[in-house]
Amino acid sequence: MNATKITSKGQVTIPAELRKQFGLENGQEVIFMPDDNGNLVMKKVPTLEDWDKITANIPVEHIEFDKNGHYDPKKHPEFDEWVREG
Repeated sequence: MNATKITSKGQVTIPAELRKQFGLENGQEVIFMPDDNGNLVMKKVPTLEDWDKITANIPVEHIEFDKNGHYDPKKHPEFDEWVREG
């Protein structure tokens, strides 16, 4: 367990061991939020590089819509399944 103190300005120092473990670098944005157990949780805000890695394997499919915003489920069965089932 790594303990740190809150300064008079509300700042904390994240121990170097944890910064290294979680890939936190100078300028990294983080958010704080409560969890369901009343704890305060800090999370990294994903960078553009992180999003590139996260989205790299998402398939891209061109869907044709008519003038009313409808598509043909027979032409796009995977998209139709995703729309219907999530």
